[in-house]
Amino acid sequence: MGSIASPPPQSLHSPMKRSFVLLFFFISISAVYSTFSNDPPLLLPEVLVSGKSNASLTVQEFKSKEQELAQRAGAVEVINANSYKTGRYSTLKDALQWAPGVYVQPRFGQEESRISIRGSGIQRGMCGGRGIQLLQDGMPINFADGTFNMQSIEPLATRYMEVYRGANSLEYGSTNLGGAINFVSFTGYDTPPLTARFEYGSFNTFKGQVSSGCVLGKYDYYSSISTGFTDGYRNHSNQSNMRLFSNIGDKISEHLETRLYFTYVQTLSQMPGGLTKSQLESNPKQANPTNSRNNWQKDYDFLRVADKTTWQEGENKAEAQVYWNHVNFTHHAMALFLGDVNDDLGFMLQWKNEQEVLQHQNKLTLGLNPSWGITDEPVYLNNNGNAGKQIDHDEELASNFNFFVQDQFYLTKKLSTVAGTAVTYAVRQNTSLWNQPNNIDNSGTQTYWGYSPQWGLLYDVTPEAQLFGNISRSFSPPSFAELVNPSYQGIMPLKATTATTLETGTRGRAGRYRWDLAYYYSWVENEIFPYSVNTSTGPSVLNTNAGQTIHQGVELGFDVTLCNSLFCHSTTTTATLDKKKEFDFPKNGRDRLYLKQVGLFNDFHFANDPQYGNNQLPGIPLLYYRAELLYEHPRGFYAGPNVEWVPVGYNVDAAATLFTAPYAILGFKMGYRPKRGCSFYVETMNLSNTTYAATTGVIANAQAPKAYLAQFFPGDGASIYGGIEYTF
Repeated sequence: MGSIASPPPQSLHSPMKRSFVLLFFFISISAVYSTFSNDPPLLLPEVLVSGKSNASLTVQEFKSKEQELAQRAGAVEVINANSYKTGRYSTLKDALQWAPGVYVQPRFGQEESRISIRGSGIQRGMCGGRGIQLLQDGMPINFADGTFNMQSIEPLATRYMEVYRGANSLEYGSTNLGGAINFVSFTGYDTPPLTARFEYGSFNTFKGQVSSGCVLGKYDYYSSISTGFTDGYRNHSNQSNMRLFSNIGDKISEHLETRLYFTYVQTLSQMPGGLTKSQLESNPKQANPTNSRNNWQKDYDFLRVADKTTWQEGENKAEAQVYWNHVNFTHHAMALFLGDVNDDLGFMLQWKNEQEVLQHQNKLTLGLNPSWGITDEPVYLNNNGNAGKQIDHDEELASNFNFFVQDQFYLTKKLSTVAGTAVTYAVRQNTSLWNQPNNIDNSGTQTYWGYSPQWGLLYDVTPEAQLFGNISRSFSPPSFAELVNPSYQGIMPLKATTATTLETGTRGRAGRYRWDLAYYYSWVENEIFPYSVNTSTGPSVLNTNAGQTIHQGVELGFDVTLCNSLFCHSTTTTATLDKKKEFDFPKNGRDRLYLKQVGLFNDFHFANDPQYGNNQLPGIPLLYYRAELLYEHPRGFYAGPNVEWVPVGYNVDAAATLFTAPYAILGFKMGYRPKRGCSFYVETMNLSNTTYAATTGVIANAQAPKAYLAQFFPGDGASIYGGIEYTF
């Protein structure tokens, strides 16, 4: 593609227009639902309530998935979407902040987040991410080269999230150090007929969503449209977005179902950029002067069409998936204006068999997961947020072929062993299409082979508590962001990052306690970091493979009911409460005081590196803790404070000469959330208006000449948000 389409007129993306679109959708769906509600054959209440025989074959129910993941010999978590709908949802952090082992922080506003699991993608401090496989309904939303953008996700349209830390997501073909996160959509079987949710708060922040789902004979559908905008805490941080997520299922027979998915996302974001430490401390609201002067922006259009077909009978289950992702990504940054157009195509074939072997329970999984991607990337000078003179043009081709097999064999009813492997072949090819004098030709091809075995043990201490341990090998080829450098002739000769990881842990619940605890130790080879090197044009900083680095840590989630029956005593039986459908919290009819906690210990460091010795790897805090103390009433009322604490500052550069400051921020939320009808919440954040760096970029050496020190991304100041949701 030799030219870039200009962004649509701003009026089309104004808050007023978006609000009207959302209101029109709400009224239309209300009218449709009202019409259907007068037609008895279309109500099918017995289908909407529950019933395994009527459930979707392509999408597992939440309880079923929770039980399945409890039988994994590794660190996994399934998150019910209701858990984050009790407060503000404006950033991905709002959805994932209680997931053990997940470090997620907004860089600025609604659309940019940094996410890392076990130090994955630690070198990607500025934009995008790598080292984690992101999936929507089991199908990748990563680009084919492994990078991803969080803008493609809408957790409000998600029934639950599966979080696989480390090498515990082999069934999705993921061989990354960080693992995988799968966002599972609602279907017509597990969603109310109509839901509307609206939020508004500080910095002129608005978020609205209308969704609908229903079962119509052998068909079911779910559709969600959401929109949001914000002026942002900082200058030059206006953002707006619109997201449409929908799927239609066809239960062809009792054993066969196909489901078609359609997604469209559009986001427009100003980029305030990073600040120096002194700028952060003096005025965290300011934008980087270069960003505002040159009108840095990031506009992202995402279109996705996918299909999943599932056949299940007896002990066998087969699944075929195919997807096409189209991205138009305009990035007006630095002195450049990038206009990427990307197309990815992939499919997955998977077979599961649970037939007994030697009269012992056994689960066998086989799968094939190839993908291809092409990116057309013209590069222009940035002319105040518009395309100026063209200075480069590349075409990037990525392909991946992944085969995996895994078997879980139960030695006894309580003890099982898991063994598996994945074999990966990956190609990264860049072709320079800019044949001009003095142009540096970045053309080149790199190929990668990876072998990722895994072995583990799982022991059921009780039906609701497990011990686990495993050893695994991970494999991550570099992305084009690391391989292509405008000052380097040809493609960078980078090796794939590999790691051998030992992991042990426990999870479960007992009485008032619920826990998830894991310890891991990874020997990482060829991790990619910025290094100071001498080139033909003089000293420069290039992405280079490190020698050995160490990633070890502790991931903790620990919830406890401190006390109950404070004000509300009841002897009502659970069955009676279920029939009333008016209780959403403890089903014993008693109120409670509930403490929720997550903690991270991240010891990531170089191992006798020639430049950096044994320094800590930059960009991720050594310690992170978050807690919330909630009073919960069985009729749906809740209230309580929360805290986020980073007790020790962390280094921003690999040379360990520039550090963040420790911080603690306090918040409070209260609300009312019954099973049906009207819900609301009010949430305050950073009550003390603390100035702090939510996250940072990563550089080689802050003391080097001409080092770029604007690496600090301020967290939001004191703020308040409120929301209302109505479920029909």
